[in-house]
Amino acid sequence: MKLYPHRAVVPKELWTSLYAKATRHFDLVVYAGFWLSEDPLFFRLIREKAQADVRAAHVGRSRQSRGGPARRRRGYNSLYRADDDLLVNGHVYGVGAYLAPVLHLSQVPGGELFSTYAASIERIWEGSRTLTSPQLENEAAV
Repeated sequence: MKLYPHRAVVPKELWTSLYAKATRHFDLVVYAGFWLSEDPLFFRLIREKAQADVRAAHVGRSRQSRGGPARRRRGYNSLYRADDDLLVNGHVYGVGAYLAPVLHLSQVPGGELFSTYAASIERIWEGSRTLTSPQLENEAAV
């Protein structure tokens, strides 16, 4: 486990390196996630993972995923899972998410912290609803 005092100090390459290695889970559970749109490599990774049958799921308040299905939900944390690694960006009332702390968790045998957040992602996913985009559906058909 590693703790970053703010999301803004998490190394940029950590996000893409974790997701580039993902073979089972590519989960984004965010309130908005607008900052991710600043990295074209991240969008490419989403598409590549979706094409490789990695579950590329974006669950958020209002954003559309560019590769996997997008869904709506409300939550207390933004959760970023890439297989056995998970970044938890805790939401702090009155503070922008970029200034809130981030926990970097790795799944370890017998560990409960990772499993608690992973189970939360599954519950959110099951209780959310799919949003569609004609533009994305047209892109997928090409």
